[in-house]
Amino acid sequence: NNGLSFEATFEGYAIIPTLFSVIAFMLWPSSPVSASSEGICDDADGKAAGPWTVDLQHLSVKQQILSKEFGLLTYTICITMVCINFFIATVFAQMSEVDPRAAISLTQAFATMLPLGGIVYTP
Repeated sequence: NNGLSFEATFEGYAIIPTLFSVIAFMLWPSSPVSASSEGICDDADGKAAGPWTVDLQHLSVKQQILSKEFGLLTYTICITMVCINFFIATVFAQMSEVDPRAAISLTQAFATMLPLGGIVYTP
């Protein structure tokens, strides 16, 4: 036996979000936090924008693509796609141990859903 059992892995996946929820609950402020007006600007609609809001609509496409926000969004999407592809690449071996007959059709369904999800979700 090399590695964790299925039960231990499942418990780990259940404990982590529970731990984050407990920590968030402990750190949550007991009363509303008022924002200072410093660093807050008005957007094009005249509504107050948050201090971390970046208005990219007045920039050229090249400037938007070279912005830090675009880079971080691209990085996040790439990491998410790698995780999904890793799951699809390993799901057949995992499901073959449970039900070999269903493993092939389910793996094909997952492999189809990934690109379709990107095409449907992106526009």
